Amino acid sequence: KRAIISSLLSVGNTVIDLQSVALPIARHFIKTHPNVSGGMNVRKLPGNSRVSLIEMFDSRGAYLPRNSERKVESNFYREDFLRVDAEDLGIMEIDSRAVEEYQQSFFANLPEVGNPRRLKIVVDYGYSSLAAILPAMLARLGAEVIGLNAYNDAKQSPRSNPEVKAHVDNLRSIVGTLGYDFGVLFINEGERFVLVDRSGEALSGNNLFAVMCTLLCQTRNQATVAMTVTAPTRLEETLRALGADVIRTKADTRSLISSALDAGVTFAGDDQGGFLFPALHPGFDAIFSLGNLIAMLQLTGHDVAEIASELPRFQLAYEQVHSPWEKKGQVMRILSEESRETERVELTDGIKIFDKDSWVLILPDSVEPVFHVYAESPDIKESESLAKRYADRIA
Repeated sequence: KRAIISSLLSVGNTVIDLQSVALPIARHFIKTHPNVSGGMNVRKLPGNSRVSLIEMFDSRGAYLPRNSERKVESNFYREDFLRVDAEDLGIMEIDSRAVEEYQQSFFANLPEVGNPRRLKIVVDYGYSSLAAILPAMLARLGAEVIGLNAYNDAKQSPRSNPEVKAHVDNLRSIVGTLGYDFGVLFINEGERFVLVDRSGEALSGNNLFAVMCTLLCQTRNQATVAMTVTAPTRLEETLRALGADVIRTKADTRSLISSALDAGVTFAGDDQGGFLFPALHPGFDAIFSLGNLIAMLQLTGHDVAEIASELPRFQLAYEQVHSPWEKKGQVMRILSEESRETERVELTDGIKIFDKDSWVLILPDSVEPVFHVYAESPDIKESESLAKRYADRIA
């Protein structure tokens, strides 16, 4: 981070250092300050703590468009950037109001609850910076909270699947022992979260997305929800039955955020616990998602476990297939030609082939030499068989 700040100053930029704030707070700061042209965030790569991730944002706080990102990378590798004289070097400012401004917008954008029900929640902060600001915010929402791992230590933050599972298992044990309403684990620097209900069921991915969407439809009129092409069809049908409008986007986070902003949706989410409320800022925000979850539960009087038990079971199967980069185009071309004979094909992202009450999605990864294969049908075994059949064909 210090190296990046120094390089930005050396070419004449003014740098505002937000220090160690959660990414949702940084996005909100960029959006709400017209004089800020963009932003950068440095963190460990989710899933691999040995790799550093540098993210760039535009003046809205959204990811920089791919074309602009390529230009930045091209100029960097060619060393084609502005040199300035010593007297024109940029200056660095420290901003201390980012958290306070976020908190003000946080409560201003939550639905009003007249006589809030006092929910009992266990919160695993995941060694993130949220531990310094969230307890007071949750108390203001009328929640009784027990905090775990409530100090900032990036080296201990759960990133890999085994680490997240260990934290979830611990959360499940504590929620069950204390008889609390639910527990929450924050991951990815406050962007995503996993929930454990009072019955001990861990809700993540599409199941947690479905709970959030259901509550949203019950508390807001004419809600518009954005979901990726990988989301279950049964979830889309459930939301339309509740009166929501649904739009589909490409599977990657950048496309989901961009489409949500362009379409003016109320809420968007993916299958990894990332939820977006564009009214606050254009990025995943587990803090604001938890605030909305609490407010919606208080408005409806429902319980998370109750809602989850009433939702349809999503019979979604997934396979990952390694494929050399040079063969990806050939695989997609063959599948595209073969799928012409089917009744319905969608090309929003990858190739999505429909057959009566089932579908399969073949999605090439944009970063790794792999294909992602998703399948849904009325029966989980049938979904698994369908996904495996196409995975074997790709292999």
